Amino acid sequence: PTSNSDVQLSTLQGDVRPDFLRNETLAGIFRRTAERCAGKTAVQLLGTAQSLSYRELDRRSDKVAAALKSRGIGPGQFVGLWFRRSLDLHIGLLGIVKAGAAFIPFDADTPAGRVALSLADCGAPALLTHDAMGSKAIGVGVEVRLQHPLEVHAVELVAGLEIERAVVGVEI
Repeated sequence: PTSNSDVQLSTLQGDVRPDFLRNETLAGIFRRTAERCAGKTAVQLLGTAQSLSYRELDRRSDKVAAALKSRGIGPGQFVGLWFRRSLDLHIGLLGIVKAGAAFIPFDADTPAGRVALSLADCGAPALLTHDAMGSKAIGVGVEVRLQHPLEVHAVELVAGLEIERAVVGVEI
């Protein structure tokens, strides 16, 4: 057991700088960067020629955000993010942030049961994934899937059967 005298608190030391405080969000910071650097590479997969410019990433993530918002997903909600390393991972993550929701990232090798438990624990209404993860996603719950050709589909997984509920029909 430790006594109160054994416990040390960590505190930040330094000047208080209210001029550093800004009322901005990650989505807003990205949008301003995309406007300023539209044609520059925003993300490139290491070891490949696959890349997206800021303009492309902004446009595609806007469509994911719109698809999520059309399903009532926004601030105060969580959305699972279950991808292999890909450009879609970046599109999905930024789309979730732009919708105002928080993302719950899952490694591609995470067992489906753990994903389902985590999503249920935080009350996440959706899971963003892509075709490469589709077979693992069966039984997890409701998802929005990025498919190739890239379209956003709203899919409800019921009793292990994939039933297409609605195609949002937004090419990203």
